[in-house]
Amino acid sequence: MNYDLQLDITPIVKGKTVAIVGHAASLYLNDYGKEIDSADIVVRFHLFNRSGFQESIGTRTDLWYCSDLAPEVIKNKESIINNKINGIPICGKKPALLHRIRSNYNPVTLNYSDNPGTWSATGIVSIMDCLISGASEVSVYGVDFWDSEDVVPVNAKTQSVVKNIPRYIQSTYNDKCRLRALQLERLPVKYDKVLQEIINNTKLPGEL
Repeated sequence: MNYDLQLDITPIVKGKTVAIVGHAASLYLNDYGKEIDSADIVVRFHLFNRSGFQESIGTRTDLWYCSDLAPEVIKNKESIINNKINGIPICGKKPALLHRIRSNYNPVTLNYSDNPGTWSATGIVSIMDCLISGASEVSVYGVDFWDSEDVVPVNAKTQSVVKNIPRYIQSTYNDKCRLRALQLERLPVKYDKVLQEIINNTKLPGEL
């Protein structure tokens, strides 16, 4: 095996503007492509190659977050050399990354969980990692916690099942709280209009 996915992204993002691009269906209803591509670094996660949507999602990928067991990693593992695939650095949701995040954030930001064994979704981890790695600004696009129906039918079917699982509902609430806490702590992060509305409507535990 020629990769471990435990990549320190500081040399890549420090002092730079970063666009983190998810794959929510709501992203494809907006023309964020040029705005995304204007960032110094464009970050994507999981499966993101959907041809024909460049006006919405942009064209560049400079850093890719994924799980080491994700199908896209397993399928392409022979092409991964020194934590890169086709020249794109890969960062996995591995223990070293999670430890780095836990060591750098206010515990209040992290402890929105009634189950210590759970952790944030990959996209949320990528946001927090870029911030602690010194990005001058992190802009987030296409993350809406599956509130909008996926444009791909098979994904939409999976989405309709998963989003109603109690554990997913709890972990989603935890992640929404984390994203709101990042803004309350005045970190250099901004969200697209769909995600910002979600965060504005999210009540922290003490506000319920």
